Amino acid sequence: MRKNMCTRIGVFAGVAAIVSTTVLTGSATAQTTEAQSSCGPLTGSWKVVDDRTQEVFLASYHGGPSAGTVSFTSPNDKTTAAHGQWKQTGRCSYSDTDVAFLLGGDGDAYATITFEAEITMTGRNNARFDSEYQINDLDGTPITKGHSKATGTRIGVQPHTR
Repeated sequence: MRKNMCTRIGVFAGVAAIVSTTVLTGSATAQTTEAQSSCGPLTGSWKVVDDRTQEVFLASYHGGPSAGTVSFTSPNDKTTAAHGQWKQTGRCSYSDTDVAFLLGGDGDAYATITFEAEITMTGRNNARFDSEYQINDLDGTPITKGHSKATGTRIGVQPHTR
C-alpha cells in the first residue's frame, strides 16, 4: 500500500509539473501576443527617417516574434546595405546591431560602421530609433563615434487601383 501511495504521489507530481509548465508557457505566449497587438511587431519593412538630416533609410526585420535578422539600406552610394541581428528587450522595445561598409570615391570599402539601436514601438506601425554608431578602419581601429535618432513608419500594402 505504501509503495502504491508513493507511486501515485510521484505520478501526480509529474503531471502537476507538466500542467504548470504548459500553463506558464501558454501564459508567456499570451503575454507576447498581447504586447505585440498593442505595440505591433517589429518584423516587417520600415521607412526610417533620420531626425537631423531627414535622410530616408529602408529597413527589413525578419524572424520573430522575439529575435531575428535585420537589413538596412542607405540613401547614398557611400554606404553599403547593413546586416545584423535584433531581439526583443521589453514589452514594446527592441534592440539591434547592424554593420555596413563605408565606401571611398573609388568604390572600395575603407571602413565599417556599426549601429546599435534601441527601438521603441509607439504604435502598431510607428517606432522611435535611438542609435549609437561607431566607425572603424577595416583593421578595427576606431575612427569616430556618434549618436542619431530617427522615426520609423511601417511600409504597408497599399490597395491596387487602376
